[in-house]
Amino acid sequence: MTHCALLFFCPSPNTSTSHAVVPTTMPPRTNTTSESNPQAASDRPRTRSKNANTHPGTAAQDALRVNAPRRDPAIIQKEKDAVKERKVLKVQEKEANQAQNEATKRIADEFRTQQASKQTSEEAEVPRTKTSKGRVSISPIP
Repeated sequence: MTHCALLFFCPSPNTSTSHAVVPTTMPPRTNTTSESNPQAASDRPRTRSKNANTHPGTAAQDALRVNAPRRDPAIIQKEKDAVKERKVLKVQEKEANQAQNEATKRIADEFRTQQASKQTSEEAEVPRTKTSKGRVSISPIP
């Protein structure tokens, strides 16, 4: 069996003749691990899997950051109690405002009912006279 080379004929741009082009294959991949090429492995920094998505600036800040000193648990508890106390005061103030609003509404409703009853009693005291519709009577002045 004979081996045949794959030949392509393409025209030469300068002449009217054609020449043969033999396609070549890629060279085989070489193993670039540290065992075969220790120089290449030391030149290139490797990324560990745990910080693959971390921005380099963030990693540098983490390295430079100083750990905060331990805080006294009594101070922490006082701050938590102060927060709870403020929350309770806020709820009490909200309830007081709501009660005041309800009292104001009740007083306004009572005032409106008093005004309505006063108006109806005044209308009952003053008799209404019938007014003429378009007829005017003129009486002489004595």
